[in-house]
Order: sequence, then structure tokens, then C-alpha cells
Amino acid sequence: MADLGVAILKQMYKPGVETNSYKTGGPAWAMVKKRTDFGGKNRVVVQRYSNPTGRSATFANAQTNRGEGAFGEFTVTRASDYANIKLVNEEIEAAMVDGEQALAELMKLEGDAAFDQITDSLHHGLWQNGGGAVGRVGSISTTALTLLSRFDVVHFHVGQELVASDYDGTGSGTDRSGTATVTAINRSTGVLTTDSNWTAQISGLTANDYLFVQGDRALKIKGFPAWVPYTAPTSTAFFGLDRTADTERLAGIRVDGSAGTIEEALQLLDGEVHLHAGRMIKGSYFLNSKDYAELLTELGNSRRREASVEVAGIGFSGVYVDGPGGSHTAFADFEVPRGYAWLLDMDTWTWWGLGRAPRLLTTGDDLPGLRISNEDATESRFVYRGNLVCDKLICNGVVKLPTAA
Repeated sequence: MADLGVAILKQMYKPGVETNSYKTGGPAWAMVKKRTDFGGKNRVVVQRYSNPTGRSATFANAQTNRGEGAFGEFTVTRASDYANIKLVNEEIEAAMVDGEQALAELMKLEGDAAFDQITDSLHHGLWQNGGGAVGRVGSISTTALTLLSRFDVVHFHVGQELVASDYDGTGSGTDRSGTATVTAINRSTGVLTTDSNWTAQISGLTANDYLFVQGDRALKIKGFPAWVPYTAPTSTAFFGLDRTADTERLAGIRVDGSAGTIEEALQLLDGEVHLHAGRMIKGSYFLNSKDYAELLTELGNSRRREASVEVAGIGFSGVYVDGPGGSHTAFADFEVPRGYAWLLDMDTWTWWGLGRAPRLLTTGDDLPGLRISNEDATESRFVYRGNLVCDKLICNGVVKLPTAA
């Protein structure tokens, strides 16, 4: 009976069939190019940040000063992420009493839940720096923890096992000792509840600490904010490269647009990217859903021009924003960090994975499940392996908006 259950699960999520990842993801994930051939230990991504120096209106100077262009190499590695489900044999057998359709419905219920979980994790990672933090502590009152930003509540689920640190998973800091399980969530206030005192479960937990799903810290994919950070990078290597030799060409453009309106901030970023890229880009703006709503209010009905894009049969709506580099479409994406917006030339971005992302993980004998040795149950796993890659960072940028982060 269990074998039939996992066989049905395999059929539902068989390789080569497009899954609903576009539906549960956002426009950026849908629009980014996909590759599935990330073999080997790593991939070297080359960025040219300086042209050859042998140019002058005087031939002798051009000849004397000739030199090679400057290139930086990112040695990109894969990250892996997993979602596991347990198929209890008794439940499978009970479903079989009502026929194969009932069993298929049970498998779909379990499989879709796991698939949504790992897709949400992938989509969240796309808009994070690789450290894996899902939120920060605002305040603690016995069993209630209020997030520093209530908008981060979308990253939490009842039953999650959390750990904490005083740093965001990049660089270095102090990891707190212990774990805590989320037992309830108030999504309107950003309050997480656990079954006993937070500080009794996680020793030393305090305001401004970062929260992580257990096992995520420092191990998630490097998303857009890692490649194009809103704080200029230091000499700390990113995929093996010191980006301070030319921070704009090796880490994108940064602009402070907090003094004006959201529309003006986006236009300011567009002008800066257009200036440094030296050409028009086919860019799209990505904003947090709350920031996007405020942009719509600014534009009003009279100036709002609606736009849309369709990828794999899924449509995403947006609005045009005119700027020095042309008209770019702004999209809402709830995973974008609140208070910032990115202008991304999607032609320069690729998700480079080992196989599809995400997918049902099969064993060496092509079975989608493993019998649990000490339980009357079978385990099935979903996985993705890969990382985000950009081949021309100068065509991308981030702006601080006039809204609270």
C-alpha cells in the first residue's frame, strides 16, 4: 500500500513536468532565466570592471599605456534546501479503502504542502543576503515575541523550530543557545507565541537578535540583495571576490531616495543605473507589496499606466514608471525587504540549478520515498540545489525608499 502511495506522489511531481512554483513564487522568480546544468563543485562567473587601458588620441601614449582589462571572478557554489513529508502507512491503507482517488487526494494534500513550503523558502531566499534570517526580535514578554518589523511575519509558520543570533548569518557574531517552537502567530501585530518563555528556551535572546529556521543560518542561497546590497560591500570576499576594486561594477548601484516620493526614488535609481551602465536597460522595479500600494496612491488614477507580463501561463500585473532610462514596469512582491526597491535587468540574471527547482527527490533506484526503519511510515523529500547568478551587475541597482523599513 505504501509503495502505491509513493508511486502516486512520483507521478504528481515527476521530472520534466512544470510544477506550480511560478504560482507560489513572485514575478522575479518567474522572470529570471533558469538553467538546470550546475554540475561540478562550482561555477566561475566573470565580471569585467575595467576596459584595456591602451587608448589615447596620441598613438605613442596609447601604445605605451596599453594594458589588459580588469576582470573579477565569482566562484559560485550551490546551496541546497529540503522539505520532508512523512507518509504514515496506516493513513495510506485507510485511504485505499475508498479507492485510488482518495489515496491520490491524500498524496496531493501532503505533497502540495511540502512543495509550497520549499517554494516559499526559495522565493524568500531570492530576496535575502544568504544569511538565512527570517526576522528580528523587537521585544519579548514571556511567551510572546513581537517582531521588529511586523511585515516579516509572512516568513513564519506554526510549528517552526527557531534559533537566534546577534548577527544576520553573514560575517560573524554570537549564536544564542537553544531552540524554540512557534505555537501561534498573530499576523496583524507580528507577534509569535511559544509554549514557554522565549528566553528560557533560547538563552540570551534579546531585542534586535536575528531569528532563523533551525539549520538555515549562513546556508541559504545568495539572493538579489547579496549581489546588489543596499550597503556598499566591504573587502569581505563574496563568492571569493573582494568587490571594493569597483563596487558599482562588482556590486551594482546604490541610491538614497528617502527624501522624496517613491516615484521620485525609482526615477533617481533609474538615472543612476542609466548613467553607469552607459545604455538603456530592459529593467523592472520590484517593491514590497506595502511600498507598491503607496506607489499606486502616489500615481493616482490619472497617471497610472498598467502593465503586465506573462511567464509560463501565469500573469503578473504592474505599473509603468517613466525615468531617464525609459519606462520600466514596477511589480509588487511581498518578499522584497520593506523600504527598498530594486531595478533589475532580468537579462543579466540566471537561476543556475542542479536539476529543477524545486523537485521531488528520488533515490538511486528512482523511487520517490524511503522507508523509515523504526516507524511504520515512508519519507519523501523535495529539494532544490543551485544559486542565483548575475553576469552584469552594473545594470542593476537598489534604492532606499521614503518608507519605514
